[in-house]
Amino acid sequence: KLIVKLQGRTLSAQSNQFLQQGITGWNQLKGVVGKIEKATIDRQFDVAINLLLTECYDAASLAVDGFTKFGDQQQHELQGTIDSNVSTINTFLWIGGVLALIGVTLASTLAWMTIRHMRLSLNKAVEISKAIEGGDLTLDIQNNAEDETGWLLNNLKSMRDGLRNTVSSMIQGTQQLQSR
Repeated sequence: KLIVKLQGRTLSAQSNQFLQQGITGWNQLKGVVGKIEKATIDRQFDVAINLLLTECYDAASLAVDGFTKFGDQQQHELQGTIDSNVSTINTFLWIGGVLALIGVTLASTLAWMTIRHMRLSLNKAVEISKAIEGGDLTLDIQNNAEDETGWLLNNLKSMRDGLRNTVSSMIQGTQQLQSR
């Protein structure tokens, strides 16, 4: 059954040659065993011993040699396949590592740029709030950002405008009271 299974596989020319050698030796061995059995039944023990020492030995040697070489060849071919697969896996791991490094670099750069933008915008908002706290309502607040820090700057601008209007109203009210 094993020989039939092996013959059904796709084999290299070298493996097939060794397998055929082993099968030939096996078939010869079965034939010689039949002859030895017949000689023994016929009580021709000298013929049986002669067959055992010559043809049986040669057939067994041919079978063992062929099957051994077949096994060695299969091992060699399998090792080549394993080496190729390991090489492919190593290549994929190397590429994966490079891609991961690129991804980490891009993510780090993006994070740094985002933090820098937020820090600059927050520093600008702090400077504006300190100027307003100090009474400077003439400060020009420019904002093009549409993120959270942009909303903060817009609210500071609205607060400045509200304080300007309040101070302006107070000045006008004071002037009207003085003119009366």
